Amino acid sequence: MPSALALALEANDSIAVGLAIRSDGAIVPTTVTENGTQIRTFRRDNDGGTLMVALFSSLEAYASMVPEESNLTAEVLPPELLLEFLRVNEAAFDSVWFDFGSDRSMQAAPADIITTLELPRL
Repeated sequence: MPSALALALEANDSIAVGLAIRSDGAIVPTTVTENGTQIRTFRRDNDGGTLMVALFSSLEAYASMVPEESNLTAEVLPPELLLEFLRVNEAAFDSVWFDFGSDRSMQAAPADIITTLELPRL
């Protein structure tokens, strides 16, 4: 069964995307370094300029972004940890992409995702 995030992206519904990440978080690519596991970020261009965060609705969506890679690692980042990560690193990123590389990808500014995750829960 598709995740709430996958269904929201399929519907191209930005409000539903926000609600999905507020309740379930998102799958984030990770990389293993000598200091442990870190969230993997991506360069938007080959000039090394801007960085983006890629969030996914499934491991399959992540794998489709990088089909030439094997041994992919990822984890579900709950909303509170996603918010903490974005707050700490907001200045480093120019965008947050959902299911990047798929026909249902969506883009948002990091500040917009932070605002969404900070909204009071009723």
